[in-house]
Amino acid sequence: MLNQINKTPQFDFLIWRGDIPPHDIWINSRSEAIYLHHEVSNLVYKYLGHVPIYPALGNQESSPVNSFPIPSISGYDSISFLYDEVQKAWSRWLPNNPSSVNLGAYYSTVFRPGLRIISLNMNYCNRLNWWLLINS
Repeated sequence: MLNQINKTPQFDFLIWRGDIPPHDIWINSRSEAIYLHHEVSNLVYKYLGHVPIYPALGNQESSPVNSFPIPSISGYDSISFLYDEVQKAWSRWLPNNPSSVNLGAYYSTVFRPGLRIISLNMNYCNRLNWWLLINS
């Protein structure tokens, strides 16, 4: 698929909407989530590295699925395992490597004058993210 996209007429940029892991949520794990994100990021870069890419996280990237703990959660239950990985993977596409990626997988960057790309981590609004019940 990536090879075929690479052969299409030139496009200005690509928006990558996430949801990398397969949807067999009963067997996902943190290590698999990190592995898949790393491998797919490398494949996307291999085939489309010449194109500006603006990634985002889908709800499947966390483990367990839909689990995006609020920033005040630390230790084993935090989501930092994933945000640390995306910070590394996305740094090749985001010019200034914004620290907000590591804080919550969101960023804002200028593609060209007059066009700003804003990527929000909407998993903090997902009704299936039970972490939102804390302090509700």
